[in-house]
Amino acid sequence: MEFQLEVDSHVMEEIEPELNFVIDFLKQMNGSTSSFCTLAYSDYLYLQCAGSKSKMTIEYREPYKDGFKHFVIGIRSFIKISTKVSYSGGEIKVRTNEVFNFKQAEELFKTFYNERRILDKYVLRETTEMFKD
Repeated sequence: MEFQLEVDSHVMEEIEPELNFVIDFLKQMNGSTSSFCTLAYSDYLYLQCAGSKSKMTIEYREPYKDGFKHFVIGIRSFIKISTKVSYSGGEIKVRTNEVFNFKQAEELFKTFYNERRILDKYVLRETTEMFKD
């Protein structure tokens, strides 16, 4: 398992991180100099987020046939208005039900860390097409 994270505008990597290390980083995300991370079991199985501890977006990738499927994670909601999440690379356009805070992200990352899955209470919006050549 690898954990890539932005610290003071530099990308760092931690191999086989403790769960507390991952959670501590999520608490410190600030939207500018420490604004993204990826917890990966492989190139085709990871959870990543970008933004700040109060407003972040989270994506999930899983293996599928000869490649992968990529998703933006959301909370079940009838209201899905466009919004943006800011991070050091600019802005990411998402829907309001796809914006998380630290506590929600903590639950997602803990489950993924321990079980390599996303809880069923969340919805997945597939965005795989944007990665096709």
